[in-house]
Amino acid sequence: RKYNPKDKYWAFPAIHLSAFLELCSQHGVSYKLDSDVTKALELGQETKQNLKNLQAASDTEIYLPTRTIPYSYQRVGISFIQEALRGFGGFLLASDMGTGKTFQALSIMALNSKHWQDVLVICPNSLKYVWAAQIDEHYPQLTYGVIGGDTHTRKEQWDSKKYIKIVNYELLLRDTEPLLQDWDLLVFDESPRLKEFSTKTYKAARKLKANYRLALSGMPLENSLGDVYSVFNLLIPGAMGTPHYFRQRYCELDRWGSVIEYIRINEFAERARPFYLRHTKAEVLPELPPKTYTDVWLELSPAEWKLYSATQAQLKEIIAANPDLKAQNLLVLLLRLQQITSDARLVVPGS
Repeated sequence: RKYNPKDKYWAFPAIHLSAFLELCSQHGVSYKLDSDVTKALELGQETKQNLKNLQAASDTEIYLPTRTIPYSYQRVGISFIQEALRGFGGFLLASDMGTGKTFQALSIMALNSKHWQDVLVICPNSLKYVWAAQIDEHYPQLTYGVIGGDTHTRKEQWDSKKYIKIVNYELLLRDTEPLLQDWDLLVFDESPRLKEFSTKTYKAARKLKANYRLALSGMPLENSLGDVYSVFNLLIPGAMGTPHYFRQRYCELDRWGSVIEYIRINEFAERARPFYLRHTKAEVLPELPPKTYTDVWLELSPAEWKLYSATQAQLKEIIAANPDLKAQNLLVLLLRLQQITSDARLVVPGS
């Protein structure tokens, strides 16, 4: 914030308006808002009401340019995300794993493909080609590129004209220059990776510029209320108050300023309600198809059987010679047999 001594007023970023109004209300301070600010607040209230209506809905109509038929809760989710991004610019989809979060995020990209040009998906390295496969399955009309390889290869990939670029979190710290463009949408998959605001990855993510931000999480942010605040402050800066306000309102501090515990958790949850959506598997189970189990039997090669039998005999000798072996020691020995059935190179490198 800055003070103007000539005209005698304080100026502060607009993202802190909600926290400012709340503090004024708490301390009985009067204020006056101009027409633009009033309209923005009215839009926020309208969006919150629309989202409240969607939360209560069991289904909603929405056209998607795909052959995939979404479940009713997914249609509600897509509509919810679209409305939240329009009103707040950021959103957290925190539904259980296996409920189609990736499909819902891709649907948002497809619905806005005529207006957006650059979308960046940031995910763990193991999920990059999962995203690619999901695009091919549900929205093959969307162009995409998976960023990876050496520096020269990645530069060519960044320069390509693809609607969606998919990158792993580690590259946020390496490919800083191509990431600093203005993005239409940022998607943070497995957002618990960003729960700690002091990490280099979190700080790199904060530097990215985008009109809209969407985070996906298949599990609750498990460590603390501070972790949840960090993710929301990345998605919608200021929506949950400034960092100073958060510590003052929701943290019990010791004499040195360290957090002892979090307080007013229910108040925080109510305040965050418009900014996230969570469907559990228990809630949507009636809509989901039954699980399909397929057992595939893989026969070991003669060389693998020979190694397995020799190792099995060796372990039997060790157990016979040491009758007082503890359970944890037995499990370590049995792990060798399991490793051989997976890949013999785990036990004998180069085999």
